[in-house]
Amino acid sequence: MLKLKNRAGIYITSSKLYFVEFLFHNEEYVLNYLDEAYYEDEINFATDKEAKILLYLQAAYNEISAKTQINTHQLSVSLPPESFAIVRLPYDNTLLKQDLQTQFAWEFSQLYPHKTAIDYSLEFYEVEDESFAERNYAIVAGLNRKMLRIINAFSAKNGFELQSIDYAHFSCDNALLLNYPAVAEGMYLSLLIDNGTLSFELLVNGKPVFVKTKKMKSESEINRAIKDEMDNLSKYNIDVAQISSAFLFADRLTPSFVSSVERQTGLKIFPVNPFKRFTIHSKLSTSKILKEHFYSFAPAAGACYRIV
Repeated sequence: MLKLKNRAGIYITSSKLYFVEFLFHNEEYVLNYLDEAYYEDEINFATDKEAKILLYLQAAYNEISAKTQINTHQLSVSLPPESFAIVRLPYDNTLLKQDLQTQFAWEFSQLYPHKTAIDYSLEFYEVEDESFAERNYAIVAGLNRKMLRIINAFSAKNGFELQSIDYAHFSCDNALLLNYPAVAEGMYLSLLIDNGTLSFELLVNGKPVFVKTKKMKSESEINRAIKDEMDNLSKYNIDVAQISSAFLFADRLTPSFVSSVERQTGLKIFPVNPFKRFTIHSKLSTSKILKEHFYSFAPAAGACYRIV
């Protein structure tokens, strides 16, 4: 039988680096290690120089790798909402992919005139479902090429083969679907909160049909924003009464915050265990961070699951 490769995933946030490693052993993937490390200072992805960001990432990775032997050369990366510009755009499904790229690049430049379109790498996800809109549309994610250069440099310095770079919320969805396969049918909310930014998604049969990000200043603002976005879904022919529950991803979750979101939305909120269906290495049996903050690693783990 083909032996699959070991793989690692990282989630780069503005304050710390998350790391997970999976080993392929006895015909299954095993969670071998996970850890997090804070930077010397917070990263501003928009204004900080590439050299500074790379220096902070390397220092955090050195702190993690000094505690364990890294057994993989394959790396998948998740980046936070603040690293991306996310927009929902209609499109003509008779156009070829290259023509769509050109169209979306032009529309991106009109929507974000303060950004230079050529400096952004655009990826898009097509949504073709007349139940939720009168026209076909795409979810377009723009990532500044500065981050691509940083991640490529980081991978090369540490001997990694870079497998993928993903929007963290899409990685979280990977973790959700792999560990909770029932979500592949029905309508759910998927919520990611990182560094005061809310990423709001509607999943239909396991696929995102609506994505929006908002920068918030407080917990109460986040709650109001979630409720506002739920109300706005009616503009897209979406019956919110069909949403059965919501899944929440965040750096640190408290019972009081989960309860407040439940009150605001009227939905049952579930934190996600990204390792629910995986064997855990025995050396992690006493890991406090795994026991208490497993949900924080969903973006890092979900990046690996893209190719599991």
